[in-house]
Amino acid sequence: MSDGGTLDIKACNLVVGTHRLGGWADGDWLSWAYNVEQFVEHVGTDGEGYWIVNPNLSARWTAALLPSSASNKVLTSLWQTDIRTPGGLMFPCTFVDIANPETVMATALARIIKLPDRTYSQSPQAVSWLFGTTRLEAVIGGMGPTPLNPDA
Repeated sequence: MSDGGTLDIKACNLVVGTHRLGGWADGDWLSWAYNVEQFVEHVGTDGEGYWIVNPNLSARWTAALLPSSASNKVLTSLWQTDIRTPGGLMFPCTFVDIANPETVMATALARIIKLPDRTYSQSPQAVSWLFGTTRLEAVIGGMGPTPLNPDA
């Protein structure tokens, strides 16, 4: 997998279908990674090389929710609908960084890869949802002007 990224989930809007996910625990993060590198190098036996653009923008991301989050029921319903619909029923998904709204990632066709694994214990356990898409478009924007950097 190629390098991905991590956002503080409380500083991010994650919308799956029409539902804005909520119910995050302190310290939870949203992490994503593209499945392959965007460029592949080829080097011949003579040492000459070149780069080829890889059109594969498939990616996976994980979002962890508290067991008490109402979003778990919404995601379970989306997963149930997807597996029972002939050909599947994928849904749009959008991430927007609240602190830096110029950073946006979006896909028109995402799906939940599998239901979360569960461990029951006396302490609350996070419910980690694994999503995937065949094309994740991203714009990583700058912060813009701030009191610390007014010339940005």
